[in-house]
Amino acid sequence: LVVLTNHGHIYTWGAGEQGQLGRKIMDRHKIHGTNPEKVTLKSRNVKAKVVGAGAYCSFAVDDKGDVWAWGLNNMGQTGTGYEGETETMVLQPTKVAELSKEELGGETVVQIAGGEHHTIFRTSGGRVFACGRANGGQLGLPSDHEAFKEPENEGMVDTPTLIPFPDSDDPIIHISAGIHNNLAVSAAGALYSWGQGNQGELGVGDETDMPTPHMIVRREGGLWKAITAECGGQHSMALLRKKVAS
Repeated sequence: LVVLTNHGHIYTWGAGEQGQLGRKIMDRHKIHGTNPEKVTLKSRNVKAKVVGAGAYCSFAVDDKGDVWAWGLNNMGQTGTGYEGETETMVLQPTKVAELSKEELGGETVVQIAGGEHHTIFRTSGGRVFACGRANGGQLGLPSDHEAFKEPENEGMVDTPTLIPFPDSDDPIIHISAGIHNNLAVSAAGALYSWGQGNQGELGVGDETDMPTPHMIVRREGGLWKAITAECGGQHSMALLRKKVAS
């Protein structure tokens, strides 16, 4: 668990063998992970305003807009880069350079959702970035994307990369990540799905892989507008509202 207090403090507890608690947990002393302990982002003066987590890694956004990550990084899912076995675990909160306020042109990350080995980030401007495992379409990037041309990025992308959506003028207002799949809701009420869906969790019929965001509730036309959506372990749910006839 990653908990954010109203004073901007972060506490973690639970399983910590992959560094996801922000402190070292020895395998023979797992019980130490059951005690909530504070996570410090560089210094005690740095306060957090957003937290998020994947299956084995954790994240926070501080009051200056910097994103911090720690935990398992075997597929580049922390977004801090990947340099072989020495970087498979990030044991202390580390800045995600590509998601700083400066790099995002003044935007900040406002929501973070993680799957088993991938992570997606939503910005205040409605853009979505992704990193981590990519062999099942988890990152929403087309197969010819520049990110995959790097030799170290076979089956993964180790730095947050912008996901292209069909309607770039319709900002994303909510994201959710499942084990290998994702959902996104736009300001106009469109619902997008992508990733791996062996149990039908993509909502696209018989397709089991959807490498890029697929619109399953339309922005224009149709009877329904998406309000929010969430991914479970092997299922998905969405809250829809019937459109008012004009």
